[in-house]
Amino acid sequence: SDVLAHFDGVHKSGKGYRCRCPAHADTNPSLMIRTADNGGVLVKCMAGCSTEKVLEKAGLKMKDIMPPQNIKKRKDVVAVYNYFDASGNKCAEKVRYDDKSFIWRYEDGAGKTVWKKPQGVCLLYNLHILANYYPKDKPIYIVEGEKDADTLVRMKCPAVCTPDGAGPGKFRSEYIKWFRDRQVIILGDNDEIGRQYMEEEASKIAPVAASVKVLDLRELWPE
Repeated sequence: SDVLAHFDGVHKSGKGYRCRCPAHADTNPSLMIRTADNGGVLVKCMAGCSTEKVLEKAGLKMKDIMPPQNIKKRKDVVAVYNYFDASGNKCAEKVRYDDKSFIWRYEDGAGKTVWKKPQGVCLLYNLHILANYYPKDKPIYIVEGEKDADTLVRMKCPAVCTPDGAGPGKFRSEYIKWFRDRQVIILGDNDEIGRQYMEEEASKIAPVAASVKVLDLRELWPE
């Protein structure tokens, strides 16, 4: 709007605006102005006047149409992971963006989308599959993220993960009961945080599980 205020004959046109170009005798508005994807302003004279000349005649400078320095890059959703309780009721969604960031969302009782993690919800990813579809004599895998869990499930290997990634204290006591009397195989990321987290998971599950095996990937892919 600050840029448009410098031009005459402004009217809406498609995704932007059309107005009279001040750099030539413009009886039929030929200047196109619209917001760019990066937050800047695109100024184009269809009669061929240079952008610099148009801005000069309008009393503007190139810096006036440049994107703000603090503009945030638009993030694209690359995956949505659905979290269910043990009965198969959907509780929340974890949305992954192309910059590897995540955000939680859920629907409240009125059907409104709330963009945060539901309070009090502490679930394993794929918990409903673990609780209802896999017998206890079949090994269950614990991996570090939803993407890896889905990959193993597609390979007919039941897999779960914790909702908040690897790190000290992120394997909560509420998860332990789901591994009682089960054969557990823990497969984490091949880094120091991943290895420490696998050891933490194993130590907490061992007292209730039928067996626990931690796979150390350094044997296959040395650092």
